[in-house]
Amino acid sequence: RREASKGLQYLSLNEENKADIIKNEMMKNIVNLASSGDSECAKCALCSVANLAEKEELHMKIVQDCGVHYLVRNINNQDPVLGRHAMRCLANLAGNHATHRLLIESGALKSITFMCVSSNRACNRYGALASVNLSMQVENHADMVEENGLIVALIRLASAEEFPSDKNE
Repeated sequence: RREASKGLQYLSLNEENKADIIKNEMMKNIVNLASSGDSECAKCALCSVANLAEKEELHMKIVQDCGVHYLVRNINNQDPVLGRHAMRCLANLAGNHATHRLLIESGALKSITFMCVSSNRACNRYGALASVNLSMQVENHADMVEENGLIVALIRLASAEEFPSDKNE
């Protein structure tokens, strides 16, 4: 199972494979794999979903088959690797204006805040990226300002001497 999960993760990196992976019931199977109880399988499966979310035309299928609540639950998980993959997926989804209302109504802002205050630099970066993507629509500003702690977290990240970079992961 672990080897198959790792294979799926690697296959999901290739742009040409993404549409084929997400066809039919594959997303539901990936979510089931991520929920199997095996932490290594879960990490690979969630990383695969995040890789698939890099392709905007797959966003609505991911939201329908995977569900934002599933991502939010994994962001708030104790395992920072699971949280990082789920947050990367959410940040990618937030790049699509069509998903914004659903993300906000599903509790994503609390998860974004949680990631922005994490001690994990990659989590900080993906949390900040998700907030940038959501802030592109003025309609989201009131919700973002009302989210307790988000503005403070973003100010702290912006004023930090070292902001997360690819070199510091």
